[in-house]
Amino acid sequence: MAAKWRIFRRPIIAGEKTVVAIVQATVVLHNYIKKYEKNQGIFMYCPPPQNDHNIPRTFEINGALEPIGPVGSNHYGIDAKEVREKLKFHLMNEGNVEFQYDRI
Repeated sequence: MAAKWRIFRRPIIAGEKTVVAIVQATVVLHNYIKKYEKNQGIFMYCPPPQNDHNIPRTFEINGALEPIGPVGSNHYGIDAKEVREKLKFHLMNEGNVEFQYDRI
């Protein structure tokens, strides 16, 4: 669908109801155009090589995930350290209250 509908090429910045409406509208339009083309014998929206049919691919047979080795260190960055220190100062200082430990 992203090949035909530009809105799916990036994350949609909208509320959940709006996103559901967008997805439903594009599916309805997609199905309508496919049905119209089939009835008219014109295939401009989805030409025959791209028709909606399942082609077995290696990832469908072997699985989509492949094992990978280590990709980086286990050390966090400076920005993460600063955020952690700010949170530590805010949560673990003199003014902490007992009930906060029940929420974490």
